[in-house]
Amino acid sequence: MEKILNQNQYGWLAPDGTFYPVGFGEHQAWAANYLLKLYNDGKMFYEQISLKDKNVGDLLIDMNWILIHNPHGYGLKITRDLSKRITIKQKDYLNKIGLIY
Repeated sequence: MEKILNQNQYGWLAPDGTFYPVGFGEHQAWAANYLLKLYNDGKMFYEQISLKDKNVGDLLIDMNWILIHNPHGYGLKITRDLSKRITIKQKDYLNKIGLIY
């Protein structure tokens, strides 16, 4: 996929279709803050967010989030859990920004 998006189109896409723009190189920090907020609000338990062999981004991906990013500075990359289906709302968002999925 060689589509180039502008900077504010990179970030995390939630299963409910909500997009959270995240600056270049900040997706792990954003994921950590988001998961910490869920934990502090009582919406997740420690066992659900313990890292084990994973980083915080992997935990969001396990929760069916999609990362839209540009890791090398020259092209779009979508990172997601291929064992899970993209939700209709995620698909709608990807279509809206020109990524037919």
